[in-house]
Amino acid sequence: MINRIQPSDIPQAIITPTTTLSAGRGWARLVRGALPRGDHVEVSEISAVDGLLYIEIEGRYTSLTRLDIEWARAESGKICEICSEPGSLRTDAGWMRARCDEHANDDIEAIANVMGTPITNVTWLPISEAIPLRDYLAVREKARRAAIWSLSNAKRLGKLPDELSREETSAAAVLARIRQFDKDFPVGPASSWTVEKVKARVTPSSERHIRLEDIPEPWATRFLTASIGSTICAAGHPLDDWENFLSLWEKENDFD
Repeated sequence: MINRIQPSDIPQAIITPTTTLSAGRGWARLVRGALPRGDHVEVSEISAVDGLLYIEIEGRYTSLTRLDIEWARAESGKICEICSEPGSLRTDAGWMRARCDEHANDDIEAIANVMGTPITNVTWLPISEAIPLRDYLAVREKARRAAIWSLSNAKRLGKLPDELSREETSAAAVLARIRQFDKDFPVGPASSWTVEKVKARVTPSSERHIRLEDIPEPWATRFLTASIGSTICAAGHPLDDWENFLSLWEKENDFD
């Protein structure tokens, strides 16, 4: 039986009678780190979904909070849900959970009873296979685009970091967090590619268009998020949009 997270483990959260707290206490530190500091937030659910930490909060929150929650979700795959020691996602008969070596088999019997069949094979599951790729990247790239948009005027005016408004300072913090997120949790076969390598490796489908399926992740999701509102046809995205996206990538993503 898993020792569940208790309200006392997350003092900054508002827990209501309808709040679901079913995640193991081994993830308590991750939850505390993911929830906003200072302002109390209402928590609707803290559970394990597909073996990873799932946090749902109510009300308004910043892009930085959403990034922190996604970071905690990804990090939970490397931490035992029971004891907080280093672990990995493991799967048995379709059930996934984050466990250390000591607790890998703790709930095998319970799962076997539910399945009605013995379970003898415990396997490791890489983190990148456990999180739906496009969903995982979408949160990161939407936050990146929002931050870039918030900083566009500051960049145009040539503002220095100490001249930024509160909103611009928050956006700069989001960009910095995302860059760290890119390093800590690279996703996709082209996650380490530079812009120059992307240009060299990705071949347009025609002289005027490029197809999204020809762009490896994470660059496909990055481009798609940056292209919201742009024209697209059956042949793909305009090649000019792709080339403009790549030419602006490094400049847009740096504000130190």
